[in-house]
Amino acid sequence: MARLNIRFTAWLAAAIGFGSFGLSPAEAMAAWLTGTALQRRLAEPVDISWPANPLRESLQRLSQAQQVAVLLDRRVDPGRKVQLKVSRAPLRDVFAELASRQQMGFCLFGPVAYFGPPSAAARIRTLSAQRTQESRRLPPAAGRTLLQPKALAWADLATPRDILAHLAQQNGLTLDGLNRVPHDLWAAADLPPLTLVDRLTLVAAQFDLTFSLSADGRTVTLLPIPEDLAAEDDADGESPTVKPRRPVAPPERPGTGGEKRVHTLRIEKKPVGPVLQELAKRLGFDLRLDQEAIAAAGISLDQLISLQVQKATDDELLRAVTRPAGLEFRRQGNVVEVGPAK
Repeated sequence: MARLNIRFTAWLAAAIGFGSFGLSPAEAMAAWLTGTALQRRLAEPVDISWPANPLRESLQRLSQAQQVAVLLDRRVDPGRKVQLKVSRAPLRDVFAELASRQQMGFCLFGPVAYFGPPSAAARIRTLSAQRTQESRRLPPAAGRTLLQPKALAWADLATPRDILAHLAQQNGLTLDGLNRVPHDLWAAADLPPLTLVDRLTLVAAQFDLTFSLSADGRTVTLLPIPEDLAAEDDADGESPTVKPRRPVAPPERPGTGGEKRVHTLRIEKKPVGPVLQELAKRLGFDLRLDQEAIAAAGISLDQLISLQVQKATDDELLRAVTRPAGLEFRRQGNVVEVGPAK
């Protein structure tokens, strides 16, 4: 068993680097277009005809054919069917049209075409810009570590906790707040060179997290993304700036003024955190977990819950999920806040 664990650890380290793809670092970097070559490719016209193909599969084929790296956020259903037919349209416009039709957000995150929730796509470059600015004010050695570009890849079934932990360890950093990242299993990814700031941001932002840097730049602490963060792009769409904004009342979810939705659900021994995330995605809720208060109350979002409900309203379903875990929720429109029960 000890030998098996050693082999698994070695495999994991390779998977998060280049070994899982059978590529050397040089080959992995050369696989994707970057810089001027990427901008030219994005402006070139393409023809696409997808009758009803799974989203991840379609994006992977397009990505490989065009040599443009693509990352699909964990919160987007990779198996949803997409229908798309375009003729002689610039690749950048195809990405934007696909995102629009699928009610996703899209942005170019450096050399990576990122698809995710609209709110995440709107602010991920702003998060990167903030952390990059902070890194430039650190002692030179720490700044170089955080701003050095390297390729990033991981294998199927890699966990984001392991990816983040490996990135920190690989660069001699201490990582705090890893308990904020719930257990998850990710599909394989292969990305071109990105700074360590951007690699950390791409993983953490998929859990509505960013990070702070200690004064010496040697400790990274995962934190929730501030609610007052808004992103504005310059005219070229490449230079995010930060602008605080006043909270806006969330729009009412369709149907709240009429007939209520009802749900039948059975769950056997599933971690409460991922269950809440999945329900929020399927029901169209903006889920906000008060992870600091939950952890302070000694509650783990990895604890297993079981439940069975029939013809439950949205609130009854949320109550059935949160109550067994010692949690409670508050809902206003489509915003659901979850914290420890009082």
